[in-house]
Amino acid sequence: MIVSGCARFGSILSLEESSIDVVKRALAQNYTRLRSFDGVGNLTVESPREALTANASVLVKNPDSVYVKLEVAWGMDVGLLFADTDSFIIYTPMQNTYYAGMTAELNLEYFINFHVSYDQLLRVLAGLEPATELRDGKLIRGDSHLILGGYYGEHKVAHWIDPQHGVVTETQLFDDQNELILKAEYERFRRIDGVHLPQTIRITRPVMKEKLTLFYSDIRVNKDIDPKKFRINLPSSATKIRL
Repeated sequence: MIVSGCARFGSILSLEESSIDVVKRALAQNYTRLRSFDGVGNLTVESPREALTANASVLVKNPDSVYVKLEVAWGMDVGLLFADTDSFIIYTPMQNTYYAGMTAELNLEYFINFHVSYDQLLRVLAGLEPATELRDGKLIRGDSHLILGGYYGEHKVAHWIDPQHGVVTETQLFDDQNELILKAEYERFRRIDGVHLPQTIRITRPVMKEKLTLFYSDIRVNKDIDPKKFRINLPSSATKIRL
């Protein structure tokens, strides 16, 4: 018996898939299988204001807690970030200054001179796009991939999807003038504890001439993470700036 539209053996999605809901469900299922993320690697940020290369330690408790530590040569911390759905803290040891505020006002430019929202940050660090908030969706079939288009708020978006693994490999976001304002690329996917994750993540903001690259050398998922690891111990001498 031949079942029309079924995925080929070993694939999450069929290249002939026509249901937007099926595609969105596959992306969301992979995302929700990620309960925790513990990754180490290299972070590079390029912008007109600053060039930064640092070792990065990333912890994520999906869906509500993020911790990032950046170190340069000789293990010197250059930045610490903690954020959850309510509030955030960014600490810069070399200036002995920390920024605190509500997560809705989180601005990574105080941390790495690259601006993404908290929701985008969770997806950027793990390299996963669930597309759950996509509206007015449209599905197009490519030679070896699916393209899921639609809108996030007033922004037009297009996701390139690898049907074999049911993941987004590229995202393009456009403004109301149809100008590309953000491009995300995800590469070197591995299946770890049931979750397909990229080890290389590139985020480009062409208008701002900003580029962020995360290159993970080691990733562990769905392992218990000591809650103490999400804490930032601030010295009493640190200067506080409330945003």
